[in-house]
Amino acid sequence: MKEGWEAEKLVDICKIQYGYPFDSKQFCDDSKYPQLIRIRDVSRGYSETYYSGEIPEGYYIDKGDYLIGDGW
Repeated sequence: MKEGWEAEKLVDICKIQYGYPFDSKQFCDDSKYPQLIRIRDVSRGYSETYYSGEIPEGYYIDKGDYLIGDGW
């Protein structure tokens, strides 16, 4: 760590948004629907899944957001 920096817990310095149990029956490969990021997509770096169901407010990723996953 650089001199002058202080360690902080993520929960103390940012908003944490946890995952959501999306209905797998609504997963599809039709790109006319929003793309869905699943935990397995985090480690491989891309998603091929789209979601035809309703997505609750707060579950879209915007430019500048960080996505952190533990898929091990």
